[in-house]
Amino acid sequence: MEKMKAWIFEEYKDADGNVRGDSVLKEIDKPVAGPDDAILKVNVAAICGGDVGCFNHGGASHKVFSGKEWGHEMSATIVELGENVKDLKVGDRVWPFPYYCEPNGMKAGALGGFSEYVLVQNAKKDYNLFSLDGMSDLMGALLEPFLVGFRAANNANPGPGKKAVVFGCGMIGMSAAITLASCGCDEVIVVGRREYKLSVAKKLGFKTFTTLDDDWKDQLREYLGPRKAVSRQGVDAMCWVEATADEEIIGDISTIMPERSNLTIVAAHQKPICFNPAFLTFNEMKISGSQAFLQTDVAPGMELLKSTPYDILQICGYVCKQEELKKGIELMREGKITKAVIDYTGKLSI
Repeated sequence: MEKMKAWIFEEYKDADGNVRGDSVLKEIDKPVAGPDDAILKVNVAAICGGDVGCFNHGGASHKVFSGKEWGHEMSATIVELGENVKDLKVGDRVWPFPYYCEPNGMKAGALGGFSEYVLVQNAKKDYNLFSLDGMSDLMGALLEPFLVGFRAANNANPGPGKKAVVFGCGMIGMSAAITLASCGCDEVIVVGRREYKLSVAKKLGFKTFTTLDDDWKDQLREYLGPRKAVSRQGVDAMCWVEATADEEIIGDISTIMPERSNLTIVAAHQKPICFNPAFLTFNEMKISGSQAFLQTDVAPGMELLKSTPYDILQICGYVCKQEELKKGIELMREGKITKAVIDYTGKLSI
């Protein structure tokens, strides 16, 4: 049987009994298409912040399973189709919608982007495989996290006459900021901690603040202006997006959100969050979660990604070979880059 190289995720417990993750590059059987399936050759795979989190605390919350392939942000080319698949053809460049690439959706985080080839069951155009016409392989690999930020931003009820604040300047935070700007928000602010990531946000044209400054709330209020809030510390911004996974930041945000403002939490938090519900009650704030995205988000999200004046490719800080996956993860974990990508084509440069 034909073989391929694939990274296999493995969980273990450290000396303190905490669940951690690792990955081993192995040679395994290349998948074979059934009559309704497609085989994709991966062109570019991006490392998700959730993939980094799998190393930090295990893969359960990201649907990544020990002993299985993983990686889900990718662009690919169809190299084999089952006899019943009529609306796609070999040679098509596509983006796979992770959740719908397997009947039960449980392969979402473990689709196999860190493998050379990927099996997509029940392959259907505009259902689990979308054409990348007009998009580069690199942009296609960024589409999945962009759509996460796209939906989170729209959940914050953006529009003209409103100001917005995004906490977190990783890929999802920056995607949310770009979406908020495209929705007509008068101003979009990005708040973060990592110096490198903040520098990328500035290059994209966003005003930034850092929570490393003790008076960052005052700075934000002075810049955007005050707005009525029960705390009397309200900042004039009606749209808020949290993409940091910092358990303390929710409490901080709740103290400065003004009356009838909206907060979308898109970060994958691992611990309980505490905040004073009085701010929620008396400000009539709305807090919503935004885990991923829907099929209805794909078409408008793709169009925005293709048309936005913001050069989102600047978010990519490192291109590596398949064998260098763990180096890319470590660079992201250390905050030295925002996003690392694996180039299977040998042609990518950023």
